[in-house]
Amino acid sequence: MNSIPSSEPSLSSRAMLCSLSMSMWSARKHDPDASEEIAVRHGAQSDLGRYHKLLLPKQALAEIQKIVSRADRSRHAGRQRTLLGERDGRGRVEALEVGGTPHRH
Repeated sequence: MNSIPSSEPSLSSRAMLCSLSMSMWSARKHDPDASEEIAVRHGAQSDLGRYHKLLLPKQALAEIQKIVSRADRSRHAGRQRTLLGERDGRGRVEALEVGGTPHRH
């Protein structure tokens, strides 16, 4: 049996499922001793503050921060181009027209 040709594009020609996952080393580590010390010094609950120690000099962290900023922009761009999707993080990305603007119907 032959199917009737349709001039309407199919969902598979207009969108795809995708996911984006990024992880980065932050060059810092939780310092439980410092957290406890500050809490005791100020008479606060020990879980109210969380202090971290830097594992690299501040100059090196400036370069890492540039990378983190790029990753944040990539995540933001991905969210802008992705429609709400599945619970596992996949979203539907609409096909782009020439010039990078999404089709809107």
